[in-house]
Amino acid sequence: MRDLFKSNPIEYAYNLMDEGRTNHSELLMACLKWMSHDQIRDMLHENELDPDDCDAFDEGYYTDEISKEERFACEMYNESH
Repeated sequence: MRDLFKSNPIEYAYNLMDEGRTNHSELLMACLKWMSHDQIRDMLHENELDPDDCDAFDEGYYTDEISKEERFACEMYNESH
């Protein structure tokens, strides 16, 4: 595991979840606590979870199914603003 941690930290993180050593919520919180505001904004934008995309979802512009995670992120954003 030590080699995987060094060579592919994303896969290492997935393995931690698969092994039950953490879950997606804990891992997300760890990432958000570590990342800068700019990194979080960039990540949200690149994953189409910024306010413009959330507003478009709320206004019915998206007709495709979206994942529970995407819906949750938009709802959380809207509740905080």
